[in-house]
Amino acid sequence: MTDYAAKVAAGIKLLDSKKPGWRSKIEADDLNLGSCDVCVLGQVFGSYDSGLADLGLDTYDAKSYGFNTSYDFQELTDAWKDALGKNGVLVEKGDIYKDNYGYAVKVVQTLILTVDGKTFTTYLVQTGNVTTSGSFKTYDEKHITALQKSDFEKTYKTKVEKFVPKKGMFVTNKAGQNFYMVNDDEMRELKDGAYAVWKGDVDTTGLREMLTGMGKRFSDTIVK
Repeated sequence: MTDYAAKVAAGIKLLDSKKPGWRSKIEADDLNLGSCDVCVLGQVFGSYDSGLADLGLDTYDAKSYGFNTSYDFQELTDAWKDALGKNGVLVEKGDIYKDNYGYAVKVVQTLILTVDGKTFTTYLVQTGNVTTSGSFKTYDEKHITALQKSDFEKTYKTKVEKFVPKKGMFVTNKAGQNFYMVNDDEMRELKDGAYAVWKGDVDTTGLREMLTGMGKRFSDTIVK
């Protein structure tokens, strides 16, 4: 089965970077990925071909971004409508959402399913909670729950923003390594003789800001 959700996610990300404000041009009721005039690119750029030219894509690339398909145009259309539905927010793999009672879910995968001719989005999630440091802690890593989008949105309404390390922070990863953020892109491990390295060269799994035993941010306790 084609993972239309992943392709739509890539297309949305591309349009966000290349064509800010594109969402305002979409008329969801008219959206049809099988028509060059009222598909996503047709509505945003005036025609499918104009959209490809402006984005620097060919027909093959367009399929990777969910603008075209060799399979079911109706499923692809439904995936776009679902992603740009009432909340206008695309739920992606790795996103964490919480409810009003402290429970949280982490999205493992998004699926577009068709049952009895009806297409809908389902999220595979791990259940758990968000710790005081802002990281997700699952109850059972092996247990996966399937939630239809409508049920997901009714319960898990608050997205937990991903942690972004900034200059001056002291951070730690899941492996127990501790770092100082030299700037937003470089970090230095807290050990004798360490050099600053690019953030992309560090294992950022479970990365979070370091806290004291009293729950205060470690960087706030440093005398400058």
